[in-house]
Amino acid sequence: GIVSADLNYNYGNALMYLKYYEDAEKVFRKVLVTNPNKAEAWKNLGQVYHYLNLFNKEIECYDKAISIDPTLLQAISSKAITLFKVFRDYENSLILLKKVVDIDKDKTYYYEYPYIDFYIAECYLELGDIYNAKFWNSLGLKNNPTDNYFLKQRERLN
Repeated sequence: GIVSADLNYNYGNALMYLKYYEDAEKVFRKVLVTNPNKAEAWKNLGQVYHYLNLFNKEIECYDKAISIDPTLLQAISSKAITLFKVFRDYENSLILLKKVVDIDKDKTYYYEYPYIDFYIAECYLELGDIYNAKFWNSLGLKNNPTDNYFLKQRERLN
């Protein structure tokens, strides 16, 4: 059971990478029948729904992943970005993005998800808080001094 679930999980990831989203959805659903508490599979199923423009289903999957593993940074950050980009829910996006920063004591997100600071700054900008927007942009630039997204964001903030 477990070996095939892991194989299917990896197969689902490969299908998603190859943009076979409907097939990936079926495979992740199969994984979740075998192992309903695999938070990463819920997160990846959410990602599949994102690509299929099924955003409410996407959020439900991220919520399920987070309920299983409240520290799963990929699910928290993915939900935050979708809330920002799709739902324009800047308040809740900001809460989740700051949760990523709080959970990630080793600051691995600087390397794995360098745009957390970018989106925190964007949330503050959308909420009219230029001071905090500039602060988070400067943090992002400190870690990614040549990154175009952060450089263009700094221009917009000045």
